[in-house]
Amino acid sequence: MAVESAVVTITAPELAAVWIHDPDSPQATARRFLYSGGSRGRARARAGVATNVAGRALPVFDIGEHRTDVVSLSLTVPFGEDWADDIEYLHRLVDTGRAHIYRDDRARLLFAVALDISEADEPYGTVVTLDLQATNFDEAAYYVQYATPLLAEE
Repeated sequence: MAVESAVVTITAPELAAVWIHDPDSPQATARRFLYSGGSRGRARARAGVATNVAGRALPVFDIGEHRTDVVSLSLTVPFGEDWADDIEYLHRLVDTGRAHIYRDDRARLLFAVALDISEADEPYGTVVTLDLQATNFDEAAYYVQYATPLLAEE
């Protein structure tokens, strides 16, 4: 018995620059930051303990399953009608301390908490530097704990 199936071709949208949004309401809270402030990168580290033992020149490591995954980025927020809202949005990411979704055009995707933010004034706008640390994100537990959108106005 022969089975025929239709061939479906799907083109995924291309992401440009950086996208950050609330997992509760991605369409209503998505922000796209087109301009990089000159740097974007990712660092990953494993947690381990070094033990120096007599008779060995180098330490022995006990490495567990714990790791940190941090994306550091600079975003240029140019002056314009959305400037104040975009700056406030980025500050609220840090102030809420809750998980959000980070995506960029380098195929990075992570659930993260914004830990640090700093600003530098420029003639054309503001360069905002953020550190986003990946978090263990359980969507089911998140929706039970937080019934309101992550960045909703209070």
